Amino acid sequence: MVESDAVAERYPELEFSLPKGIHYIAPDASVHASSLLVFHPASLSIYVDDTFEIPPSKLINTMQADLGLHPTTLKALKDELNAGKEYCDWATQLAHKWRDVRNFCGAHSGLVKFEEGRFEAALLSAIDRARPELEA
Repeated sequence: MVESDAVAERYPELEFSLPKGIHYIAPDASVHASSLLVFHPASLSIYVDDTFEIPPSKLINTMQADLGLHPTTLKALKDELNAGKEYCDWATQLAHKWRDVRNFCGAHSGLVKFEEGRFEAALLSAIDRARPELEA
């Protein structure tokens, strides 16, 4: 399976991260907020299939790319007391760990380029906006 240790060991040039606090495969098939995120440090590129999204406007993204969470993230939360906090903490740690991302390849947004340091700021901003609802 793509999220297995065997795959990670096969591709040591890549870093992988699986969201915490939300279902990887949700019981409701219409909820698909989680994905295995892949970072390629050599090219400063990240691939994300739905967990984070870029607004569809190429004009906005040309001026300053912004990130958002998948619209079904709240519905994807596990039925556990601190699931929202666990998700927000995971995303915050990811923003710091992968702060150097310059190329964001999203499943539905294509390639978006971030200026130096902007990915970290954009992801932290998205989490800050969502945290009150996700942790409620």
